[in-house]
Formats: sequence, structure tokens, C-alpha cells
Amino acid sequence: MVAPFATGDFMSQPTELAKISKVFTLGVLLNEATIDEMSQPVVLKDGTEWIDHGDKVDFSFGYCWELIRPKGKEEWICTKSGAISGFFAYVLFFKSAGVTVAISSDAQGNFNLLTLGLQIGEAMGAIK
Repeated sequence: MVAPFATGDFMSQPTELAKISKVFTLGVLLNEATIDEMSQPVVLKDGTEWIDHGDKVDFSFGYCWELIRPKGKEEWICTKSGAISGFFAYVLFFKSAGVTVAISSDAQGNFNLLTLGLQIGEAMGAIK
């Protein structure tokens, strides 16, 4: 992985990706107000939240996160994805449950890591 500039030397495993959630433990690095602000949809200049309403999930952005909320659920799930040259990764942070799911794959074809991460979160009772 040396061809892509800036990301060529960046490699990690799911256990390393999951460590990022420790940053969101109160008092480790951030205070509660900052964590709450990061996990809520961005507010536009006119005061409205930007939310893209999809068929199965709503999408938005928080500070540094992609936010996803399954239809019929209350809480936003903080996520971050990445892909390059056939490698894919997804991290989902279920804030109120204190659960992080990190997945990486080199699978080809119709393989949806977000769906898999949400299914794992659902099985763990982490989706509120």
C-alpha cells in the first residue's frame, strides 16, 4: 500500500480501530458537552439540522463522524468508514450503550459493512 499518497502507510486492524472509542469515555480526552455535540447532526446557518432521510436509515454528520439512525430508533450511531484498493473498514460507536463495533474486510462484490455493523449492534442490544 505505497501507491496512494498520505494513506499508503496507514494500516490497522479492527482491534486498533475500536480503540478510538476510548477517546469518547468521559474525562479521557473530551468533556460530556463536546461528546454530545459530536454525536448530534450538524446545524446549518439557518438553525435547522441537516438530515438526509433514507429508506431504512437517516444520515447526517456530526463533528468528525458520519451519523446514522435506523428508522424508528431515537439515537444516532456515530460511524466512520474507509476504503481503498479493495480494502474496507467501518467503525460504529453506539454511544448510550458504550459499544464499539469495528469491521475490516477485503471482500469483493456486494458486501455491506454498515449493514453487518448494524446487525451486530442490534444483536448486542446497543441500538436505542
